[in-house]
Amino acid sequence: MLSTINTSSPVPIWLAVILFAGFTFTRITKALRLPNVSGFMLAGIIIGPCCLKLVPKELIGNMDFVSDIALCLIAFGAGRYFTSKGNVKAGKAFFVTAFESLFAGALVFAAMHFLFKLSLSLSLILGSIAMATSPAGIMMTIRQYKAKGSMVDMLMRVIAFDAMLCIPIFSAALAYHSGGSLSSMLLPIILNILSAAFGVLCAFVLHFLLKRPSRSSDNRLILTVAMLLTLCGVCGLLSVSPLIASILFGAVYKKISGDEKIFEQVDAFSPPVMSIFFILSGMNLDIQALMSAGLIGLAYALIRFIGKYIGAFVSLHAIKSDASVKKNLGIALTPQAGVSIGLAFLAKRVIPESDADTLMAIVLFAGVLYELTGPTLAKFALKRAGAFDGANKVDAEPKE
Repeated sequence: MLSTINTSSPVPIWLAVILFAGFTFTRITKALRLPNVSGFMLAGIIIGPCCLKLVPKELIGNMDFVSDIALCLIAFGAGRYFTSKGNVKAGKAFFVTAFESLFAGALVFAAMHFLFKLSLSLSLILGSIAMATSPAGIMMTIRQYKAKGSMVDMLMRVIAFDAMLCIPIFSAALAYHSGGSLSSMLLPIILNILSAAFGVLCAFVLHFLLKRPSRSSDNRLILTVAMLLTLCGVCGLLSVSPLIASILFGAVYKKISGDEKIFEQVDAFSPPVMSIFFILSGMNLDIQALMSAGLIGLAYALIRFIGKYIGAFVSLHAIKSDASVKKNLGIALTPQAGVSIGLAFLAKRVIPESDADTLMAIVLFAGVLYELTGPTLAKFALKRAGAFDGANKVDAEPKE
């Protein structure tokens, strides 16, 4: 009995250390008017293997599943916006997404391969990751300032389509890196389609489970989290990202149920998970690899931003979109860290260690830059597009 206690008890303590460290460092970033995610990643760097080594490497190495759960929570919340009514049709949003994401991905791929001389396969993976946009910071900004209108409608649809376009291409690039045949490159796409279908099935099952009026709020949250964990686990068994499946899960559930409250409950449940996710990302940061890949990481971040902005501007101009949306959508698509880090973790599991170190260094370096600038740029773009008109125009200080 004593040996069992001694063996298992440190794990909750390490989790407590992780959460307390995240809270402490967000006090610093709050004073500097930086987003909380920057504080979480800084906390991970300080308490992790790079500096104080407070958390054992064994624990860090066995918590990769946290990134999948975090992606599920983020994507499920994003799904509700995908079905929101707006002025822009889904077909136009998909056209914009295809142009801006593929253009950004192609620019990053070309720079990585031809300018920085990375391998073709690794450059393809980086290009596919560059296509994605992280919904977490954008969603928090939209909720805080109660933003609405055609800009918000287009933005959330583009983010959802970004994931749907990015994940299959990322999976194919990952298969190509492993030296697979055409059939092996098609297999990840097929698996993503199966996971997406399972996400839709989960939405109908959850609707059936929650539709009873007598179901308590606590049990509604328990059942929803259980379904999200099931979806996350199935995607893990299929070795695919849970992003697409979770977006469809949230979108279809919102469509068939009209239930907004469950999304608010999940939002209230998710902060500790998101905190651990980003702190672990900081812990996995290899300072030496980061320094060696600093220039490449900076180039990745800048080239992706340019690609997103130009791609969005040109495609919105082609469909004669409002000038306010055309000038600002590309800026609002800057945030990426959550999704890119999650995809990088997926790739890390299957590619050689040397390539994995380079990939993680570039993505984490760019992720730090995006988290320093992304939420502020998203807020700036939404405000300049008039999305705050009629909403909360006063910048309220976040609660402690």
